[in-house]
Amino acid sequence: MKRLLSLLIVAFALGCGSAWADPASFDGVWTAKVPSPNGQATIEVTFTFKVNGEKLSGTASAGGQEYPLVDTRVAGNEIAFAVEGEPARYAGTLAGDEIKMKVTFKSSENGTRTWSFVAKRATTRQSPAGQAAIAEPSIDHAFPNFAAFHRI
Repeated sequence: MKRLLSLLIVAFALGCGSAWADPASFDGVWTAKVPSPNGQATIEVTFTFKVNGEKLSGTASAGGQEYPLVDTRVAGNEIAFAVEGEPARYAGTLAGDEIKMKVTFKSSENGTRTWSFVAKRATTRQSPAGQAAIAEPSIDHAFPNFAAFHRI
């Protein structure tokens, strides 16, 4: 009887622990084709997120340049941030290995424009000779300056 009670307590504790644990996380590398302010073009961007409690840090990389995330927020399966040097705001909802994102551009000339896109968790492959994993796909170098791209 004691053994059964012990097993039930352990099973209950494990069950509660998994209910409280966040099954999905923003942590990691994500790739997306981010729309331009006018929605006519996209730029391939790699986002790297690190979550610590309700604090989010990370970078956006495009065209061989890396930009820190600023004004960040994470709450449950929702995320919001800006990219340093860029006027746009990003918000998204985590859904498994995708983040359903929106980017909002505010302009006194063109009003506020919001475009939707999806960021996908980057797959990795092992590099030759057992070196560090390589994230795919690679960045499109067509837009050398991410921040300048979003001022179009």
